[in-house]
Amino acid sequence: ATDTLPEELHPLGEALNHLLERIDGLLATQRQLVADAAHELNTPLAAIKLQAQLARRVDAAQRDGALQTLEEGIDRASHVVAQLLQLARLEPDDRPAAASRVDVRRIAARAVAAFSAQAEAQGTDLGLACDDTLDWHVTGNAQDLRVMLDNLLDNALRHGGQVRVLDVHLQHDGDWLVLRVSDDGRGIPAAERQRALQRFVRLHPEATSGSGLGLSIVRRVVDLHGGELSLQDTAGGGLSVVVRLP
Repeated sequence: ATDTLPEELHPLGEALNHLLERIDGLLATQRQLVADAAHELNTPLAAIKLQAQLARRVDAAQRDGALQTLEEGIDRASHVVAQLLQLARLEPDDRPAAASRVDVRRIAARAVAAFSAQAEAQGTDLGLACDDTLDWHVTGNAQDLRVMLDNLLDNALRHGGQVRVLDVHLQHDGDWLVLRVSDDGRGIPAAERQRALQRFVRLHPEATSGSGLGLSIVRRVVDLHGGELSLQDTAGGGLSVVVRLP
């Protein structure tokens, strides 16, 4: 309480209260993240245990199928852990403040190349569209921006439905660099878009095996770079994730 403090100590008391509120909010966020992570990891780990037990019991003819299912469960758990580590690294207290000039076009080209084999296997035409004569540099963290792009492409390929075309567009809008990742999949209804940006939210859990962290990681990176993020309809159907960076 500050009402009984001498007048000259009011600013100090208010500053301490503000600091304690921030600490309380941080601890609450961390508790929620740990609880959500434990819940999210419980399902694939329980499934892995059951699959391992099944693999022991089946005969040689069925063992390959049981081991394949076991491997898929391990992949899902590994994916959840990797995204949790990405999210933890993006917390303000755990990341360096230093930033540099980053070529977003180069990062986008590498991300597209890294996902090209997966896209081809799914029958998806993945490409990058931009004017190579323009300057595509922003001030930021190259690793964070690559994590953002990786999650956008992975999210589209995992959760977009039957995506035939997946494009990364770069353009200028005044003092902003606009990065648009567009697909022609099932999209996200407007009423669900804010919820889709929250941690551990999967809009189609019955059809996908993701962790529900991809878009929340994207939002965190955009916030750290002072940018803007929006989910929009793609002309002709699908989802477009639009990132504006200063």
